[in-house]
Parts: sequence; structure tokens; C-alpha cells
Amino acid sequence: MILFTLLLSFAAALPAEQPNLDIVGGSYAVKGEFPYAAALTTKFAGNVSLVCGSSILSKSWILTAAHCVTYEDIFEVVVNAGIIDLYDEQAQARNIVNYRIHPNYEKNTAHGYDLVVVKVDPPFEFGEFVQPANMPEADSDPIDWRYLTIVGWGQVDDRTSGHLLKKVRVPLVDYDECMQTLEKENEPDAYKYNNTEVCTLSPGNGPCFGDGGGPLSQNSVLIGVVSWGTHLCAQNESIALYPKVSSFISWIQDNIDEELTFA
Repeated sequence: MILFTLLLSFAAALPAEQPNLDIVGGSYAVKGEFPYAAALTTKFAGNVSLVCGSSILSKSWILTAAHCVTYEDIFEVVVNAGIIDLYDEQAQARNIVNYRIHPNYEKNTAHGYDLVVVKVDPPFEFGEFVQPANMPEADSDPIDWRYLTIVGWGQVDDRTSGHLLKKVRVPLVDYDECMQTLEKENEPDAYKYNNTEVCTLSPGNGPCFGDGGGPLSQNSVLIGVVSWGTHLCAQNESIALYPKVSSFISWIQDNIDEELTFA
């Protein structure tokens, strides 16, 4: 997985000014290891194109980044669950029938709230390889403030696309330290995050194009959603930011018609 430059989102099939990211470094996941991870893809002439990652919330809803649905004809995108290979024909492929973007999200900014809940049809069939993510307690912080895990099908560097699910552990950055860094990087509106973001450091390992919208987790609990970063694809000292899921539990539950699963 890798990171992107300031104000760049981690979506994959976006216009040139909004590049996407895949995981740089890390290792390959085993099928069933992350049953809540799902890929948003398009297909043309037999070729699969990755749009973004996502996390399964329930049988009919997923959570991803808002920037993943604002540059595509989202209703042409397919959600694929139960796979580690984008070309796996055994995927539970689902159509998108509705979506709800967080009302505070602002396109082309780095002001946070980069979240959307997406409804799929037909519903997922839960089993060994497809399960909902475990949600954190509302307004809680990760238990272990050292490392979190990112998973995604994104690029493995700033030139090479990937098609296999990868995972990487990344160190957390203290929130106040993260905001100070953003201010130095000429992001004067960092204060607007109001502790609703999680930050990680990407010293050569991290999200890259295509990883946007995917899960940031800890012990199978969904902590964040891959959103954006300060430098291209996990370059040294890159900081990646993720909406902190625990800050949005009420909004998520209010905007889906099924119950969430809690750890």
C-alpha cells in the first residue's frame, strides 16, 4: 500500500487530479482473513478496474469513502465480497442501488467527513468468507495506540497496479501531533477535524491508489476508512488520514435500515 500527496484521495479510477492508491509494502492476505473487506470495481472487455475498497456493514450495506462515489457513475460499479483476487469468479458480486454521503463532506477538500454508506442488491450471503465488520463503541479510541492494519487491492507502488488483497500494519500518530504536522503542510483547516480522524505514519508502507474507502482495523474492529494522505504512496514520513468510525456510529446507524454488528 502507498500514500498520496496532500489533498489527494486514495480512489483508483478517478480523474488525473484525484489519483488513487493501493497498499505499498506489507504482505498478501489469506482468503477469509478479512471477510468484511469488499472491492468496488468496474469491468470492460474482460478487464477489471478497481475503484475503491470498502467494509461490509450488514447484508445490504457497505461503508466506503465519499470520494469513491463522486467521480464515477456509481451505479455502474459492482461490489465484490468474499475474495482476495479481483478476478475471482466466485465473488459475491452486488449492484449498487442507493448511497448516502455524509452531509458535511466537501468534494475536493481535505476537511474530513469522507464517508458514504452504500446499499447493495441482492443482499450478501454471510458465511466463512463474507461477514460484517465489527464496529467500535461510539466515540471510543483504539485500545492499542501503536499499530493498526490496512487492507486493500490498490497499487503496490506509484506505478504498478495490484489485483490481490494485501495487508500492512502501520503505526498510529498522536492526534495533536498529526494536526500540527498538517498545519505545517499548509492545511490551515486541520482544526475542523475535531478529533474525528485517525492518523497513521507510512514509513515506506501504507495505502496507495485504489485503497481509498478500505478498512483500517484493529483486532477485527473497524477503526477507520482510508481517505487521504500527505505524500504519494507511502513515501517516508507520509501521514495518512481516516475518518474515525467510532465518531460516526450514530450517523451510520441512522442512515441504514439494518443493524450494525459490534465487537
